[in-house]
Amino acid sequence: MKSNFFDGIRAMLEASSKTEEEIRSSATLIIRGMEQKQAEFKKKQKEIENDIRRGSNLSRGKIPL
Repeated sequence: MKSNFFDGIRAMLEASSKTEEEIRSSATLIIRGMEQKQAEFKKKQKEIENDIRRGSNLSRGKIPL
């Protein structure tokens, strides 16, 4: 899936004179892309935290080296 963030940045930089509506739509793409990446990060963060918890439960609090 293409990143809305980069599409928005590209749209803002392509034309020398932008109307307010074009700038607003480009900014909207940037915000959507950032929100999507933030949601992906939160999901991955929870997965990592769960893996750490499961590992500590299996090792009874000892971290294997």
